[in-house]
Amino acid sequence: MSLNWFPDMPAALAAEEALFESMPTETGARQWLMWQGQKSLVVPRTFLRRPGLQKAVARSRQAGWPVFMRQTGGDVVPQGPGTLNISLAWVEEGSRGSSIIQGYAAICDPIRTVLGGSCGSVASAFCDGAFNIVINGRKLAGTAQRRRRKGPHTLVLAHALILVDEDIEAGVAATNDFLCSLGQTPGLRADAHVNATEALCDYALTPARLANRLFVHLAQSDLAPGMAA
Repeated sequence: MSLNWFPDMPAALAAEEALFESMPTETGARQWLMWQGQKSLVVPRTFLRRPGLQKAVARSRQAGWPVFMRQTGGDVVPQGPGTLNISLAWVEEGSRGSSIIQGYAAICDPIRTVLGGSCGSVASAFCDGAFNIVINGRKLAGTAQRRRRKGPHTLVLAHALILVDEDIEAGVAATNDFLCSLGQTPGLRADAHVNATEALCDYALTPARLANRLFVHLAQSDLAPGMAA
C-alpha cells in the first residue's frame, strides 16, 4: 500500500468516486484508499444553490485556495499537504445495511485505535459534526459518509480527513473568508483544531508515516484486504 499524492483535487475526488463505483457486489468486500491533495477548499454539491457562489469561488482562487465540489455532504473543508485523507468503501447485504452509526464506527475506530481520541462535536470547528475525532476538546479529524443501494446490496463510502502537520490557521482563515463571501458569519477558530503532531507530541510525524501506521494496524486487524494502491 502507498499513500497516493494527487497533484490536483479533481483527480483525488475522481479516485475516491472510482473506489466507490467499482466495488464488486460481494458482501464483505472492502477497499481502502489513503491520499493527499493540493491546497484547496472542498465543498458539497449543495453549495451550487448558494447565491454568489461564482464570485466567492473566484475570490478564493485568487487568494490561492481553489474550490472544488465533492459528492458527500457536510460543509466547507480545507485541504493541504499536511492532511491525510482516508476513503473506505464496502458492501453490505440487504437494502438497508448497517446503521449510519455503525458506518461511522468503521472509519473512526481504526483511526482512534492509532491516534486515540473520542467522537463528538467541536464548536467553532470547520464542517463540525457528531463524528469528528476529538482529542482534548479539539478536532483532529472529520468524517463523512455516503450510501447507495445496488440490487440486493448496499454500497457504503466513508471518508476521514486527518490533520497531521497542516497549516491550520491558514486553512481556517480561508474557510472563514469563503463563507463570509457567501454572506455567512462562520466564526471558525483555528484553536478548535489540532494536528496529530501536536496531539501525539510527535513532531516528526507526516501524513506518509501516519498512513503507514494505519496500514500496519489494518493489516493486523484483518481489515486491509482490497487496499487500493
